[in-house]
Amino acid sequence: MNSEEEPKRQPGPVRLAYIDGIRALAALYVMLAHTFYEPQNGYYASGLINHLGLNYARVSVAVFIVVSGFCLMLPIARRGDQMGSLRTFFQRRIWRILPPYYCCLVLSILFIVFFAHAPTGTVWDNCLPLTRSSIVCHFLMVHDLPLFTGGRINYTFWSIAVEFQIYFLMPLIVVSIRRLRPALTLAWTLVAGIGLYLLSPTKFENAAPWYLSLFTMGVIAAHACVHRPEFFRHPKLRQVCYIGCVLVALAVRGIGTDRYYMFRCGMDQFVGAAVALLLAVTYFDSAARPSIVTRFLSWRPLVRIGLFSYSLYLVHAVALHALWLVLRRWRAVTPEVMFGQLLLCTPLVVLSAWVFHLAFERPFLMARRAKPAPAREAKLETIRLAEPGISARTAEVKPGDSGS
Repeated sequence: MNSEEEPKRQPGPVRLAYIDGIRALAALYVMLAHTFYEPQNGYYASGLINHLGLNYARVSVAVFIVVSGFCLMLPIARRGDQMGSLRTFFQRRIWRILPPYYCCLVLSILFIVFFAHAPTGTVWDNCLPLTRSSIVCHFLMVHDLPLFTGGRINYTFWSIAVEFQIYFLMPLIVVSIRRLRPALTLAWTLVAGIGLYLLSPTKFENAAPWYLSLFTMGVIAAHACVHRPEFFRHPKLRQVCYIGCVLVALAVRGIGTDRYYMFRCGMDQFVGAAVALLLAVTYFDSAARPSIVTRFLSWRPLVRIGLFSYSLYLVHAVALHALWLVLRRWRAVTPEVMFGQLLLCTPLVVLSAWVFHLAFERPFLMARRAKPAPAREAKLETIRLAEPGISARTAEVKPGDSGS
C-alpha cells in the first residue's frame, strides 16, 4: 500500500497516550511484585499475602517487549515498511536506552559497595556478589547470556539486555515482513526463539529468546494498524480483545506461580498475543467516544507515570532495598509486617524514580529531540509519544501524517 492511499484508510485523530498508561501499569506491577519479594525473597507464612497475585513480575516484562515492538514499527509502517537509515535507528535506540541504564548501573554498584554488599536473606541477594566479570558483562550488555557469571548487580537489568539485543534483529524482522509476510515472520521468530530456549533451558533462562516472538507480535500489530485497519473495525473485535485479555490473566493466575515459571516460554506467547491485540484495537478507538478501557489507560496520572516508567523500572530495586535497610534498623518485624511497611513506602519509590528521570533520563531525551530532524522525517514527530518521556499533549496523529 502506498502513502497516497493511507490517509483514506486512517481513522480520525488517534490517541497514543494509552501506551504510556500500559507502560505505567506494567512498571507499577513490577514494583509491587518486587515489594512482595523484598522481605525474605517472597516466602511468607501468611496464606493471604501469598495469594495477592504479586508473583508474576515477568509478565510485565513480556508486556514491555510487545509495546516496544509496536512503538518502533508504527513509524516504519507509515513509511511504507522502510527502515530508513540503520545508523539513525541504532543511534536513537542507544541514546534512548544506554545513558539512563549506565547511570543506574553506576548507582547500583556504589549502593552495593557502600551499603548492600552483605547477604541479607532478601531478594537483593540475587544481585551479589559484585565481581569484575559481572561489571564488565553489564557494561557490555551481555549479562543475560550464558557466558555471564557472578552477581546481577541489579536484578531488573537482565531484561534491558534482552530487549537491547532484540533491537539488532529489528531490520531483519522488517525485511521479513515486507518479503515473507507477517504470518511467516511470526512463525520463524517463534521457532527460532522457543527452539533456542529448548536446546538448553537452564543456560538461556535469563536470555529469554522466546521474547523475540513477543516483540514480533507488537511489530505485526503496528504493521496491521497501518496496512489493514479495516480488520480492527469489526464491532465485536474490541469485546473479544478485552475478554481475551481477562482470560489470559486468569489463566496465568490459575496455573500458579511454579507452573507459570515452568511453562512461561509458552504462556508468554498468549500474553504477547493479548497485549498486541489490545494495542491495535485501542489504536483505533474513537476519539469522540473512547471506550472505558481507553479512558482508563489514558488517565492523566497513569500517563504521567508512564513517561518515566523506564526510570521506575531501573531504580525501584535499589530504592526498595534501601528502604528495607532503613526500616530494619528502625524496628525488627516479621516479613509480613515488613511487606506492609514497604507497601506503604512505594510512593517514595515512585518519587525516587521521578527524580532519577529528571536527572538522568529526561536530559538525554530533550537533547535528542533538540537535534534538527531531517525534512523527510519531520512529519513523524507527532507520533513519537510511542517512546516514554514525551508529553501526552503530542499524542494526536492527524489523518495524512503518513510520512514520506
